[in-house]
Amino acid sequence: MPVPALLATAAACGSLVTTIKSGWELSRMIRQKLDAKQADEVSDRVYRQLRRALHSGRLTEKEYNYWYKKFLVANAQKNVWALRRICGHFQMLNGHLPSAKGIRYRGSSKEQRSSNRVGHMHVQVDDERNRALHLEQPHRSVVGVSDALKKHQHLDVPSTPSSIEPLPLNDVRGEIGIVLDRQIFLVEAPPPGAAYLPFGGPYNLVASLAEHSKMATVLPPPSKRQRREDLEKTQVQQDVTAVSAADLGPFKARFVDADGNQMTNVVEIPLADATERNVSLLLNTLLGRDREDHTPYRFRIHVASPQTADGKQTTSILDFYPTNPSALLPLLASHGITSPFETTLTLSAEPQSIFRVQAVTRLAHRIPGHGQPILCASFSPASPSRLATGSGDNTARIWDPDTGTPHRTLTGHTGWVLGVAWAPDGSRLATCSMDKTVRIWEPETGKLSAELKGHSKRVQSLAWEPYHLWRDGTPRLASASADGSVRIWVVNTGRTEHVLGGHKGNVSCVRWGAGGKNGTGLIYTASHDKTIKVWDAMQGTLVTTLSGHAHWVNHLALSTDHVLRTAYFEYGKDIPATEEGKRALAKERFEKAARIQGKVVERLVSASDDFTMYLWDPMNEGNKPVARMNGHQKQVNHVTFSPDGSLIASAAWDNHTKLWNARDGKFINTLRGHVAPVYQCSFSADSRLLVTASKDTTLKCWNVRTGKLANDLPGHEDEVYAVDWSPDGKMVGSGGKDKAVRLWRN
Repeated sequence: MPVPALLATAAACGSLVTTIKSGWELSRMIRQKLDAKQADEVSDRVYRQLRRALHSGRLTEKEYNYWYKKFLVANAQKNVWALRRICGHFQMLNGHLPSAKGIRYRGSSKEQRSSNRVGHMHVQVDDERNRALHLEQPHRSVVGVSDALKKHQHLDVPSTPSSIEPLPLNDVRGEIGIVLDRQIFLVEAPPPGAAYLPFGGPYNLVASLAEHSKMATVLPPPSKRQRREDLEKTQVQQDVTAVSAADLGPFKARFVDADGNQMTNVVEIPLADATERNVSLLLNTLLGRDREDHTPYRFRIHVASPQTADGKQTTSILDFYPTNPSALLPLLASHGITSPFETTLTLSAEPQSIFRVQAVTRLAHRIPGHGQPILCASFSPASPSRLATGSGDNTARIWDPDTGTPHRTLTGHTGWVLGVAWAPDGSRLATCSMDKTVRIWEPETGKLSAELKGHSKRVQSLAWEPYHLWRDGTPRLASASADGSVRIWVVNTGRTEHVLGGHKGNVSCVRWGAGGKNGTGLIYTASHDKTIKVWDAMQGTLVTTLSGHAHWVNHLALSTDHVLRTAYFEYGKDIPATEEGKRALAKERFEKAARIQGKVVERLVSASDDFTMYLWDPMNEGNKPVARMNGHQKQVNHVTFSPDGSLIASAAWDNHTKLWNARDGKFINTLRGHVAPVYQCSFSADSRLLVTASKDTTLKCWNVRTGKLANDLPGHEDEVYAVDWSPDGKMVGSGGKDKAVRLWRN
């Protein structure tokens, strides 16, 4: 075969395989969406059945915890089949009529099988063979019977079948019987977990008593673990009464702020009304605030451990406040507080944002302009009406999101633009490129202010000095390069102030924090040499090296990133008129965000190709990590802190985004929905929503509190590489392989 024909055949086969694969992928995505929708519908019903079984006494506390964990796993995975199995189990448990296995039905005719009438029972017993039971009109009344039936005995019962009440599941220890003309007759051993057998419609039921021993389920002897658990149950007093929250009365609560200062007098709160929203309304009322001035609060519960022999006592903080008041008692009991009504609970109240960001729901603008894929995007801190993007076409562009039009095109780079970074005051824009340079631009005019040369390989990350640390109005900029160095530039003069050259590999990310012993600032750098280094920003000297990762470190995030990025800009508040006022406000916002129990805490999280993340506190813990965060199954691309500093979101190649507690690094939730690697994520300004960008061509907006999908945002035609949420929370900007900027609104 000639070479061109061979190539054409190969291309056709490849196209066919691609078409088949695309069709399969589309059908799989549709099936996953349908399953997720059905799972949401089933999960509410399963939860209600689970609570009903607990309060009716059909489940012990231990059994409830077991099934509740299975329910949480199935609900998080959107596994509709697992949820339906759990639902069927609790339907049996709560007294409904499931189907039974092992019973053979012989319908005499099609008309009889289609009928569903319920009548009285008429039974004929073959005395010669004593084998077959022929039921013409079986009744629905079915009852679990005692061990006496195992010997095939007949027991007299009342003449009215409806007067027999089915035994509950935990009383069924033998076979299942049916009412046969004032007798309970053995039919078959129940299937595991079943309490009743359904009957209805005229048909013949044949059950062989001679073969019953083969059909019956023979329970195996209890295992050693079961015997041990039974022994433990006999030694522990069981809670046999299911008491609702409304019957338990009030508990005493003391409210404290983040520094531990008491906010109000001790108050009594009815347990039945102790939802987080109601407690927040109560605190606002106690503080004398009007309805329109109410501030939403998030509460954490302080639990004091028993005193040790030397008289010391420690306090642990429960970051999760239950949404259901009835879950508060089990939560406290699991931490040693068996009777909260005899003590005073301490609740630390953390004020949330005073404005609520609405989830983006629609594509507002699609703006073409770039000639190659968009690699990075960032909104201006000064105004949501400016969005900067960098592209593989060697240009950066500034867009006007309000009108959906281009504002400025920044040309000059001779390589891909890998990063864009706005100065905290919004007066300058820095770009870094594959051409080994950093350029500073004037956003309003599009003119080049400075070209910073010095790196010997591509520059891939930028970080501005925090605004309140600027000296004489002169900002500094840090740039990280693949040549293994980080350079600190004086932007006004273009000179290199320090070269930080301690890494042995590609420096992938740089962050500039405002911490340090004297508050002069620290620079954090991550590298492919598996380490993170912390530098003194003023002296340019190494402070410490953070080791622990087993592979490349891809990304860093600071708990103060949001306030350092926005400086003195705060939604709904006036901007100070003087430079001193601006610096004072920027410093005040930083200290408010970083202060925990009276001291400044600036935490760092690192993401790596070793599938893990580490949470660090270099200022207080040195080079010892606060927590190692495991859970992702592939490389972690991106991490970010929520603006309020309470959460961490991580995006990875395993198609998942995970949420973590920023205080101790504990896992909170997994956001499942993407069907391809997740490249980036960004929080809304009020920390309630998260948007993720993926290789599957979609963005997804998530409710952080519930972990559920708020909105699916299809619209891109190819992979989405970059996403950012505007500081005022009104808009999301995204870009990717399809070369067009897309702007999303509510």
